[in-house]
Amino acid sequence: MAKKKPLSVKKQRPTYKEVLDKKEVCIEVTDDTLEELKEIIQLHWWDFNEGIRRILGAGIGTLLAEETAESSSAESRIGLLSQRLVMSEGKLAGERFELSGMRQTARRLELSNNALHEATSMLAATVGRQNEELVKLKTQLKKREREIALLSKKKKAPA
Repeated sequence: MAKKKPLSVKKQRPTYKEVLDKKEVCIEVTDDTLEELKEIIQLHWWDFNEGIRRILGAGIGTLLAEETAESSSAESRIGLLSQRLVMSEGKLAGERFELSGMRQTARRLELSNNALHEATSMLAATVGRQNEELVKLKTQLKKREREIALLSKKKKAPA
């Protein structure tokens, strides 16, 4: 059996930018493959994109593990596993960083939402008080108009 060409593995920890850069990939699969993917994803309660990423990651890990197992020396296998660990740690650090940012954003949005809700409640109470005052003022206006009308009739009436 011919020796397989080893997959290229990065030797340095990826930067945050490299970890956070995302690319869209479009592939064609058979209906059967798609159904199998959906079943696995539903079994684990993942959303579709997360499931596809996990399955791809597992496949990459499996291929690299096969390559590592076929390496000639224990030192070489340890080196490949170390490189894989470094890559995984870098990706994990990037994901943690991104998650932290999302949590901070969610907290700010929650605080803003609470402030808006409080302001809306206060404005609704103010509008309610102003409507009550408007009703009182309209009642007083009608009363004054009737008084003025009575006074005008009295002035016009012959004494």
